[in-house]
Amino acid sequence: MGLSNFSWVWVWVFVFAMLFVRYILFAVVGYVIFYVIGKKKLAHRKIQATMPNRTTIGREIRTSLPILAIFGTLAILIIYLIRNGYSQFYFDFSNRGYPYFIGSIFLLMVLHDTWFYWIHRLMHLPSMYKWLHRTHHLSVNPTPFTSFSMDCKEALIEFGVFPILILIVPLHPNAFLLFTLVAFLFNIMGHLGYEIFPRWFFTSWIGKWINTSTHHNLHHSGLHYNYGYYFTFWDKLLKTEKIQ
Repeated sequence: MGLSNFSWVWVWVFVFAMLFVRYILFAVVGYVIFYVIGKKKLAHRKIQATMPNRTTIGREIRTSLPILAIFGTLAILIIYLIRNGYSQFYFDFSNRGYPYFIGSIFLLMVLHDTWFYWIHRLMHLPSMYKWLHRTHHLSVNPTPFTSFSMDCKEALIEFGVFPILILIVPLHPNAFLLFTLVAFLFNIMGHLGYEIFPRWFFTSWIGKWINTSTHHNLHHSGLHYNYGYYFTFWDKLLKTEKIQ
C-alpha cells in the first residue's frame, strides 16, 4: 500500500474532517441565506409553505455523520486504487486536452445519473423501501441538511459507484474532483427547499432537462416520481416525471 495502517487512519480522519466541514459549511450557508436572512424576501421561492422544525434538522445532522464516515472510507478506497495503478487516471493534461476534460465530467454525470435513477427507483419498491430508503424520506419537507441524511446501506449503494467509475473512465484527477463537487452541490440544491432558478428557466431548452430543487422536492412530498439526480431524461423517457 505504501502507507502504514496508522497513516491510512490519519488520511481517513483528514478526509472525513474535510467532508464534514464542506457539508456543514454549505448546508449552514444555504440555511442562513434562505431560512434566516431571506425568510421573508424569498418566501415566494419556498417550495412548501411550512418550515422545518429544529427537531427535524437535528435528526438530519445526526443521521448524516455516519454517511460522511462512509464517504471518507470510499475516498480511502479511491486513493488506494489510484496509488496502486488500478484507476484510469492520467496526470498529463496535454494527453487529452480541454474538450475531453470537460466531456469526461459530463460523462461521469450521465453515468452517475443513470445509476442513481435505477437504484433510486428500486429502493422505492415496498420490499426495499423500509430497509434502505425510509430514513431519507423522513424529511418530507427537505432542508440543506437533508442532503446526506440517509441509511448507511443506501449511501454505499448510491455512491459506491464512484470507485467503479475511476476504474472504467479515463480521468484527470481535477476532472474527478470537479465531478464530486458538482455531485455535492446538486445534492444540496435538490434538498434546499427553495427554488433558485427563475420561472423562465423551466420552459427553456436546458431547463427541461435539469433536475431542479422543485423536481426533487416533489419527489420528497410524493415519493413515486422524479427519481433522477442531475437530469430528467430518464424520468421523461419512463414517464416518471412530475413538474408541479
